Amino acid sequence: MNKLRFIDYIKPHKNFIITLKALIALLLIFIVFRFLFFVYYFDHFSLIQGSEVLKSFLIGIRFDLSAIMMLSGVFLVFLNFPGKFKFSNFYVVFILSLYFVFVVIGILIFAGDIFYYDFVKRRLSYEIFNLFKTIPELIKIILNTYLIALVGFVGLVILLGYIWFRYLPKSKIKFKYNLPNDILYFVVTIGMILVFIRGGFQLKPLRESYAFRNENLVLGHLTLNPVFTVIRTLNRGDLKEYKFMNEDESINIVKSLLKDKNEEFVNNEFPLMRAKYFEKDKNIKLNVVILIMESWPGDILEIEKNSVAPFFNRLANDGRYFKRFFASGQRTIQGIQAIIGSIPNVAYDDILGSPIEQHSLRQIGSILKESGYQTIFIHGARSGSMGFEAYSKLAGFDKYISKEDFDLSIVQDDGTWGIFDHYVFEKANQEFEKINKPFLGVVMSLSSHAPYNLPSKEFEYYDSTVANYRFLNSLRYSDWSLGKFFNEAKKLNYFENTVFIITADHAEGTREKNIYESFHIPCLFYSPVHINPGFDTSVHSQVDILPTILDILQLQTIHSSFGKSMLASDNGFAFFSTGNLFGWIRKQWLLIGDYEKNIGLYDIGNDNELYLNKLDEQKNIGEMMRREVLGYIQTSVYLLKHNKIYKPSNKLY
Repeated sequence: MNKLRFIDYIKPHKNFIITLKALIALLLIFIVFRFLFFVYYFDHFSLIQGSEVLKSFLIGIRFDLSAIMMLSGVFLVFLNFPGKFKFSNFYVVFILSLYFVFVVIGILIFAGDIFYYDFVKRRLSYEIFNLFKTIPELIKIILNTYLIALVGFVGLVILLGYIWFRYLPKSKIKFKYNLPNDILYFVVTIGMILVFIRGGFQLKPLRESYAFRNENLVLGHLTLNPVFTVIRTLNRGDLKEYKFMNEDESINIVKSLLKDKNEEFVNNEFPLMRAKYFEKDKNIKLNVVILIMESWPGDILEIEKNSVAPFFNRLANDGRYFKRFFASGQRTIQGIQAIIGSIPNVAYDDILGSPIEQHSLRQIGSILKESGYQTIFIHGARSGSMGFEAYSKLAGFDKYISKEDFDLSIVQDDGTWGIFDHYVFEKANQEFEKINKPFLGVVMSLSSHAPYNLPSKEFEYYDSTVANYRFLNSLRYSDWSLGKFFNEAKKLNYFENTVFIITADHAEGTREKNIYESFHIPCLFYSPVHINPGFDTSVHSQVDILPTILDILQLQTIHSSFGKSMLASDNGFAFFSTGNLFGWIRKQWLLIGDYEKNIGLYDIGNDNELYLNKLDEQKNIGEMMRREVLGYIQTSVYLLKHNKIYKPSNKLY
């Protein structure tokens, strides 16, 4: 019997060699996709030094190894588990087959992220878990817009599958089995998994904020990879609380931000709850119509010298237009929750399916129903799309109208999302005119959403020589639809007694934009009889719409909004977040940061292109704003998690 030599104890066995091959293959794939991301968005990097780009590639390897181990860890454990059984061909092929399924999922995440980044300017994250709500629409978009990319993806998977099963299992190393060697490489495997997932031996595990080393956020996005950012959100069901300061301090910060002179906080246990007081005989029973325009950008009055939205441009001159107004997030449901519920984007991107949907919230539908209003939500998409039907019931809406409520022999479907806008707006006027008592109506448009289909060629105002022409054409069409809606509404009985609010769910994401532009959206309050026209330059966001409506109606009630009335003063604020980054705007200052550090401070009154970072120059302002925003985040998350928004049993009068 041959004795084992020392080399036999330390020589890697066949399955560990397979492990190394798999890791190298995946690392190469991750690097290739980072390069494809760089090439696809080369314009974003054209003004950045090559050495900084190279540094992002090198630092990115750390994130790649972490993501690879998150994806691979369990399979590597099974491949290297002590025992002779693991060397059988059947066992190896079985584990590699399961492993390959997850690898394909990872590649799919990479492929989708490259195109998704164009819309949100950050890596794919939590929103991947909401795709099941819009699978039919996504399939249509992929087939119509990204068919070549889909073919390339399938080809890549086939090529990788061939390499995976053809070359990974093969090994020319002669190996004599022995238990010490088996245990050694099992321990080495476990050690590799733990170290790589942590990102090294530093005190705290690797996380997204480590990727952002300066104000060039795109370099941080280049460093990250979507597999890492997606897997990091798998624990989102357990909403993480923050402890930046003591609880009383953070609550006092929020109260000072929110309180208006006609309000009084009424419950210390539910610190957002505040009562609005007016002269009782001035309670105004106006109708309220909120028109949420899909993807409308904040510079809509400036695009193409106003030719892209001629009707809205005229209407803005006759209403109160808020020039410095911001979205809470970058997805439609985030915008809806902020507008209807005054819920900021600090926790779950979608409260439906989260613990929050069971909580006592104080949303505009419920508030106005208590005052005798009928409530209706209209959206031309299929019933259940994006969870709007369920959310509208949660938010206090009596009636929900979807695609199924239209006669498809009369109206036209866009082939992807649902009914074209002008038919939806026409339906809205019909429904509003039928309501006898005061009503709240919310209409969500959809035609200016990718793939930007149009009802006819007459709306092809721009051709392919114009950058972003498809979106611009859809924007012009939705503006035309809005004009058609108002021209008809002015003939109806409900019009003069109605306040119209026109805003967007989020900004469009197809043009290259900085973080300011990515959240800047329009907001117009229009009611010729009841609202004086003018252009307002104070800072506000979607969470401010609810308390503003209460002020306009002079409705004595209790609300628990995360915003303040836009009619109260010019001392407003705006909070928005994207992935692990947040923005906080106060007067002329925009602070960009994450939960660990400030990244940039910009004087957007003079520099909304964000060319000059004044963080070092204005340290006191940066620290003051950081204290405010962290207090806002800490209190908001705490109240949302612990159901401390609103106490229904409270009686004000």
